[in-house]
Amino acid sequence: MKATGDRKEKLNELFKALRSEGLVARQNFKCCGTCASYDLGLVLEEKTDKKGCAYYHQQDTPGINRGYVYIGYGGRPDVEGCDDTIEVGRAISDTAGKLKIPVVWDGFSHSRIRLELGGFEK
Repeated sequence: MKATGDRKEKLNELFKALRSEGLVARQNFKCCGTCASYDLGLVLEEKTDKKGCAYYHQQDTPGINRGYVYIGYGGRPDVEGCDDTIEVGRAISDTAGKLKIPVVWDGFSHSRIRLELGGFEK
């Protein structure tokens, strides 16, 4: 299902901003979270200048027309096995807030970020 209208435009604006902040940001990317996370992990291995990644996948796309979308994200693991996933989540949340997109997120790295798009017309 293809998302249309102002909601999609708002997401385009957000993902453009995330890319400008040094994230690999993909929309309607891959079939599911597992495939998207795996493929973006490979991209991050190649693009060492990127801070992390943000995406929503094809199974998330129908939610846009219902007024929400979940954003997956990840950081770059460091040599000690730690990563900056929480910082990437905060960057997504902060950027969405600047664009007046309401965010629902508990601040934990294992939780995806829900963007409330109901205030934007289809």
